[in-house]
Amino acid sequence: MIATNNVIYNILRKDLHLSEEQTRKLVSSMDFAISEAQADKFATKTEIGKISTQLEHVETGLKEVKAEVTEIRNDLKGLIGTVCLRIGYFIAGAVGILTILNITLGFVVAAFKK
Repeated sequence: MIATNNVIYNILRKDLHLSEEQTRKLVSSMDFAISEAQADKFATKTEIGKISTQLEHVETGLKEVKAEVTEIRNDLKGLIGTVCLRIGYFIAGAVGILTILNITLGFVVAAFKK
C-alpha cells in the first residue's frame, strides 16, 4: 500500500469501524480501480512504437520538404541573377541608344544652324 492507501485504510478502520478484512478488501478494490483508471493514461510499448514510426515518417517528410525548399531557393537565386543581368543589359542598351540619339540630335542641330 502507498501512503494514501494507509490514510484511507485508517479512516475506514478507525472512523467507520470496518473490520480488518472489509477494510483490506475495500482498499484493495479502490487501489485496483484507480490503477485501471490510470492505465488508460499511459501508452503501451506497441503504441509508443507506432508513434515512433509515425514520427520517423514525419521526420523523413520534413527532410524532403527541406530539400525541396532548398532547391527552390537555389532556383530563385539563379533566376534573380538572370533577371538582374538582363535588366543591366537593357539599361546599358538604353543608355547606348540615348547616347546615339543625343549625338545624332547634335548633328541635326548643328546642320540647321548653318
